[in-house]
Amino acid sequence: MKVFKFEFLRLQKKVLVWGLLSGIFVFIFMALFPSMEASGIQELVMEKFDAFPMEFMEAFGLDTAVNFNDLSHYTAYTIQYIIMAIAVFAIFLGFDSLVLEESQGTIEFLYAQPLSRKEIFWGKSLSHFLALVEVVFIVGVLTLFSAYIFKPVDLGSRQLLVDMLELFAGSLFVTSLYFSLGLVLGSLLHSASGGLAIGLFFLTYLLGVVARIKKELDFMRYLSFFDYALPMDVVRGGLERNYLVVGGLLILAFTLISYHRFGRKNFRI
Repeated sequence: MKVFKFEFLRLQKKVLVWGLLSGIFVFIFMALFPSMEASGIQELVMEKFDAFPMEFMEAFGLDTAVNFNDLSHYTAYTIQYIIMAIAVFAIFLGFDSLVLEESQGTIEFLYAQPLSRKEIFWGKSLSHFLALVEVVFIVGVLTLFSAYIFKPVDLGSRQLLVDMLELFAGSLFVTSLYFSLGLVLGSLLHSASGGLAIGLFFLTYLLGVVARIKKELDFMRYLSFFDYALPMDVVRGGLERNYLVVGGLLILAFTLISYHRFGRKNFRI
């Protein structure tokens, strides 16, 4: 409990910075929706997109079914880039939770405390995961607030709330997957690396892009955690059960692997 409380409080500044900055970006983009809806830009955008092969458009979630005059579609397209950034942050949070003291050379001080490795693992990993939940929650609330302000008059508040809840449930699910992957890295390596987090995310993201372009490689989407709940797919068809099951099992497996590996890890003093 002491480890959890200390780590949780230490992370609050980082949570506020990530959550508020991401939310502000969303608000700015959402403020453009009324002008986009009124200017007929949907037709102009799709006319430009028609110059690209359909496979290329589908790879980036921009096929002909996308309607930028629909608030849910517009929000999903906008929010996917914010979720990408939070996914990178999630990997780093998971990674950082288990290697921070080792990276800073303060691991001796931590293990001088009357704490077991079990207490350290769960205290640090749960506090960092809660920080991730806070960031997604802040962005979700600010997105809902923005959508409510700029929504069309014929869109009911209840339907808007349902759409946003499903969208951010998927976002939390995806970022939790990346967090658990970060935990595995933290249990294996000895120093934190933001570059590794960025590289790992984009590697998995590109696997998903390739799988969407080449239908015969569709199985590779299971290696791309971001594809488990693509914002545009969520608003058009909801969360897919097979991805929820596989993703849930992966989160459990990654967490157990991290716990087992952390308990046997030889730390660099």
